[in-house]
Amino acid sequence: MKKVSRKILCSLLACWIWGVGATTVARVDEPKLTQTVDEKIIGRKTLAAPRNTEERPLQTPEEFIRQLPAQDREKLREVSRLLAVNEAVNKLKDDYIREPEKHSSVSFRSIVGIKWKRMLKNSGFAPIFLSDLFTGALLINGPFGEKCAVAALYNPWWDALLFFRLEAAENGPPWKITSFELQSGEDFRGEPPSGIPSIDPVIAQKGRQALVWMRLIKATRARFDAVFSGKKPENCSFRNEFPPTSRLPVQLRAAARMKLHQTMLGNKGVIVEMSAFLQLLRGVKAEKMKAVLKGNDLRTFRFFAALPVGFRRTMTYYGCWTTERQRLYLYISKMNPNIICLLYINAGVRVNFEMFDLNDSEKYLDVIGKAQSGKAVGK
Repeated sequence: MKKVSRKILCSLLACWIWGVGATTVARVDEPKLTQTVDEKIIGRKTLAAPRNTEERPLQTPEEFIRQLPAQDREKLREVSRLLAVNEAVNKLKDDYIREPEKHSSVSFRSIVGIKWKRMLKNSGFAPIFLSDLFTGALLINGPFGEKCAVAALYNPWWDALLFFRLEAAENGPPWKITSFELQSGEDFRGEPPSGIPSIDPVIAQKGRQALVWMRLIKATRARFDAVFSGKKPENCSFRNEFPPTSRLPVQLRAAARMKLHQTMLGNKGVIVEMSAFLQLLRGVKAEKMKAVLKGNDLRTFRFFAALPVGFRRTMTYYGCWTTERQRLYLYISKMNPNIICLLYINAGVRVNFEMFDLNDSEKYLDVIGKAQSGKAVGK
């Protein structure tokens, strides 16, 4: 079975996001921007479309596909299948972001849904943990075909993966999950167990926090490609459980993240500042940030501000690290959690702004590696 390249996958995921997911994200229950509407736009009359003298019935997608050349027909069918698979996984993700307490199992096939609910109950994760897990989960596609597909949701802040095997359904939603598994990143990558699991994804012990996430994504995707490359999805299956060897690392990091949230909620000044910056990310024009950002930071914000307003409104708070004089705020897109923004507040000094696409983690690490190599040679 075929497996799409990462560049094609990103394009396909973007299609799904803007074509299917935009209305869903608008329903997420969290503080919303006050939206202003240009009165000129409201008053503008829409030009009537020219009438065709011949009324033509609308084509169904299959009718349209049949008119294409054979090679294009097959490519388009592959795209349609992959989008349908991603829609099924993202439907589950969205359900748990918005209403984690309901333990939705609508995306699962019969008995598998019961096992899913049992696994969540035994995991020890309260609904707020599940919402956090799914909010930061990146979609990774594995092998797929006409009747079967493999996909995963990877949260680098938890360093945890949810694997899914899906099959095409004759009735109801086009694809149903037929097996699943929640694993720690260490288990999946085959790393030897250590005495105390790492909480670097939550609080880096040394170095920049963003580099920890990039290295984890790089290592996890490399392992994913090695495990599933060349495999038929029909030959892949998962254990419908949260293995004991994965529990302590994942639960420890989940608890550490909740501690960060509690620290933020206990500081009214941090809440106000974090919320103010979130509103700026969601709607302010780059020119208005001149008083806050300088140099490269302002140039990076201009790039971010050039993104569609609808996308910017999907940004949400996802982490806060504070000391007496410094604060780091993490914001991610609910629709594309690979897009992250970092705001560094150095009290009395300056504000720094960074934006990353975690799908390009390998490229960032390569550039950083070359730069460090060059400095070493220069010395």
